[in-house]
Amino acid sequence: MDDIKLYRELVLQVRQGDTGARDRLATCVRGPLEAYVYRITMREDLTQDIVQESMLEMLKILGKLSDADRFWPWLCKIAMNKIRNHYRIRERRKRAIMSRADLERSLESTRDGLENLVTEEFKQIVRTTMNMLQPKHRAVLSMRCYENMSYAQIADILDSTELNVRLMFYRGKKQLQKHLSRHGFGTGAVLSALVVFGKMTAPDTAAAAGITVLPATIEVGAVAAALGALSTKTAVVSLTAAGIITAGAIVASSPWGGAVGGLTGDGHSVAQSIPLRIDTKQTYENWYFFPEGVGGPVITRLIRTDEKGQARFQWLQNDNGNYRYETGSGTVHVTDYRSYNEDLSVRRLPTDDADLTAFLDQVEGRSVRMGHVADQAKNMLIITGGSRADQELLRLVRNYDVLQEEHFQYNWPDGAGKADGRDAMHVQGYCWFTVAGEIGGQPVNGNGFLPFYYGVSRARPAWVSIQVGRTHLFDNGAAAAVLGEDGRVNRAYPGGTFLKGLPRPWMGLHTLDLVRRDAAEFETPFETHPAGTKTQVVLNAGVHEIVYTVDLDKDWIDSVVMRSSADGRQTGRLDFEYFADANAAHADFIQPRISGSANSPTPKTLWLVDLVQGSFHLR
Repeated sequence: MDDIKLYRELVLQVRQGDTGARDRLATCVRGPLEAYVYRITMREDLTQDIVQESMLEMLKILGKLSDADRFWPWLCKIAMNKIRNHYRIRERRKRAIMSRADLERSLESTRDGLENLVTEEFKQIVRTTMNMLQPKHRAVLSMRCYENMSYAQIADILDSTELNVRLMFYRGKKQLQKHLSRHGFGTGAVLSALVVFGKMTAPDTAAAAGITVLPATIEVGAVAAALGALSTKTAVVSLTAAGIITAGAIVASSPWGGAVGGLTGDGHSVAQSIPLRIDTKQTYENWYFFPEGVGGPVITRLIRTDEKGQARFQWLQNDNGNYRYETGSGTVHVTDYRSYNEDLSVRRLPTDDADLTAFLDQVEGRSVRMGHVADQAKNMLIITGGSRADQELLRLVRNYDVLQEEHFQYNWPDGAGKADGRDAMHVQGYCWFTVAGEIGGQPVNGNGFLPFYYGVSRARPAWVSIQVGRTHLFDNGAAAAVLGEDGRVNRAYPGGTFLKGLPRPWMGLHTLDLVRRDAAEFETPFETHPAGTKTQVVLNAGVHEIVYTVDLDKDWIDSVVMRSSADGRQTGRLDFEYFADANAAHADFIQPRISGSANSPTPKTLWLVDLVQGSFHLR
């Protein structure tokens, strides 16, 4: 605290034109800044470079600092940006390893008075262990334990969120504990190791003597601990649906009756999460985030584990792309398509109601048990675990937007290789499409706009405009309508009605699953017939069959064929083409602009079934 006051006074003096105060400020902060940077980089040469660059920038832009009380966090952020830039440009995050000779030289000035603190063996274990941590984890541990910063201050320095910082601290602490346990030390050794590391890396003996780390400092709060435990344990703690995180609070049933409560450092009332049992046979850990609630887009993080609970594959399908990480090769594959079940069974969601689940079970001839969440809340995260056919609800998080958190931005080790398999359209994030064909002897022409990712759809929503004979179908997501020959609205429908049965990748599921789940919503039976990278889905619509051909690699529909159930005679066909540039299609791409109706009826059948059956009075 005395240092903070001194910094403030010197900054104010500099502002008043005292040139000598600039030199005194630089002299005062150099030692603490070296310790701060060294604890992150673990390299003496790099530390000196970073410190020198940071000091120069500090003096250059000191006049831009509006609040003198925030000088130290401000300087730490400058240094952190320099560190980030170094690892980003040289891609050396995984190679920031300090040799023992470098460490010994850096410790010579502080070795006196420390030799009797702990044994040399323990100090060497601490050195090795801290060196094994990722730089980002060392950074958070350092700022929290030695700079006495709050999680909010650290989040500001790292341009992150407080929950994300708490998660990084939790993971860093757990990694530290894991490495220490390999040398026979229990959980209590974490605090001792942090104290020893702080003293070993202090700028001088006096500073080393003042290093203390209180138990409260290394607490992250119940929310971060609950989420962190799920993503780091090989044996996932299984909680019943009673375990709920709501607006920053966890509520769980205690086996001794009632809730176990407490108070976090930020004053939020919480309850301790009680493990009910350990499921050591888990093969899947699935995260589902619904930013707009049930029925809207879903962001997924899927982890497949082997019989020992070790992750083999990880899928991350967030608001900006589709990623698959292979543990064996250490490679992240960026794909055009979203994941689908290898046996081509329909992907289920924990928000599926009983009727939809029962119908899918009947069609597929199998039973899938999944912890159901009957909730309409926005920003809802559901985490399940178990086998694909038996997923138990592990956590429910309401009213918290996790899209920018670490677990939904990336989910693989630093230094992982990257294989980008996307085409130009998917790199762009959207495309236009045309529809051409005929139904019941009437020509069909249409076009539309297709965003591939949820993030794109929020700025540029999907729309479709299809003309069948003289009848027009429009849908812009907000409203849908059928227009007569005179251009007037014959029927108004809820927005999204005519987008169903079409590819909707921004919704977060593969087109194969969307087509079948759309059919199941209207209780239309279907069959799935694999054919290499193309798969056919056959809908049984009474006297007609509707045959979808889905491209698994592109995650879209190639064609839709209508045929007679009795003799297989073709009664209609729609062919789809996709374009990165609207002008390349030589079509008039005009987004429909129609208003919704408060009395819009909810359709009872899929619109394509209505079309092939002539329910829109085509002529």
